[in-house]
Amino acid sequence: MVDSSRILAPQGHDHPQFLPDGWNAIVEGLLQLQRAQLQALLAWQQAIATVQQEASDAWICRWAGGAPIDA
Repeated sequence: MVDSSRILAPQGHDHPQFLPDGWNAIVEGLLQLQRAQLQALLAWQQAIATVQQEASDAWICRWAGGAPIDA
């Protein structure tokens, strides 16, 4: 038989803290910086893809003898 008086349930926020309080702000700042870098990379890739599509369309109109087919 299990004695329920000996089972301890967690109370409140008794979980272990992995980083000291000051480090949480630093980590959050680094994550925001990484998100900004990713957004800049995606915007740059989108701009390059748009330029490539325009160049491809111009080449098709000039050398392939017709209007480009938009999918």
